[in-house]
This record gives sequence, structure tokens and C-alpha cells, in this order.
Amino acid sequence: MQRVADLTVAELRLIIKETVRETMREVDPDAGLELSDEMKTILSQPEPVEGRIRVQNLAASVGLKWSV
Repeated sequence: MQRVADLTVAELRLIIKETVRETMREVDPDAGLELSDEMKTILSQPEPVEGRIRVQNLAASVGLKWSV
């Protein structure tokens, strides 16, 4: 078995990338769960409460489209 200290930077990066990909493929523990009525109300408010950002605006800011 190889030690981390013996790996090149490229080999370590590859291991990290593979680990992240594997983790992303795992099932989301929240998949299939429904939002509470309170959370739906908060997310659908036309004006954000001070200090909050509407999820649609947050998604748009990173190039995503959000739909409820």
C-alpha cells in the first residue's frame, strides 16, 4: 500500500477528484423529502426578509434556474 507522503501532487489530486466524484454519486439522504409549508412560504415570498436572499436570485447568480 502506498503512503500519501509517497504520492506526487498529480496522483493525490486524482485520488481527491475520484473521491469527490464517488461521493457525489451517492444517494442524497434528503432525496424524496418534501419542504415544510413554512419553508415553502418563506421561499415564495415576493420580497426577501432583510438579510435573506430569495433562492431564485441566488440560483440565478450562479447561472442556475430554480423552479418550485
